[in-house]
Amino acid sequence: MIKKFPSPFERCTPYALNAAKLILADRGMFIADFFLATTIPFVMQVLIWSYLYRENQIPAHESMNLSQTIFYFALAIGFGRLNNGYDIIAGLSQVVREGALEPHLLRPLPYPIQKLAEFIGGGILYTVPILIIALTIVLTTSKIPTLHFWFGWFILLISSQILCFLVSWCIAIMS
Repeated sequence: MIKKFPSPFERCTPYALNAAKLILADRGMFIADFFLATTIPFVMQVLIWSYLYRENQIPAHESMNLSQTIFYFALAIGFGRLNNGYDIIAGLSQVVREGALEPHLLRPLPYPIQKLAEFIGGGILYTVPILIIALTIVLTTSKIPTLHFWFGWFILLISSQILCFLVSWCIAIMS
């Protein structure tokens, strides 16, 4: 019987799941990171913008109301947390400086693909705030989003992850 060669997705999945498990294993870091870097900036933005809108510091002819402004900042903070390539830069730079890149390149799964899978797997946990924002939009608007809406969100999330990874990879290789 001929053994089926695993697809690239099947070969990448263990790396992504392992990265997510590593972040969950260090719950203290994850909770502190989520609270300090996501929740506190969002609450500060809500307080500042609520004050400005309440005190009529914002001209009435501006194109965004308070809820749209808060949504924008929540989305910006969510994507900012999701697209954090510091670990890629620090880890790969260390490997390059030590001259230990060659053994990593001999693995059956190409090293950049393995690191991309780990980056996306670790980022999955940080998609929670973005999904909460998307669901809040759905629940607070009278229009039901179409399949195109959800597909657009998915493409935006994946493309932002890939772009952030590529930029981080290039910076790490150059450093």
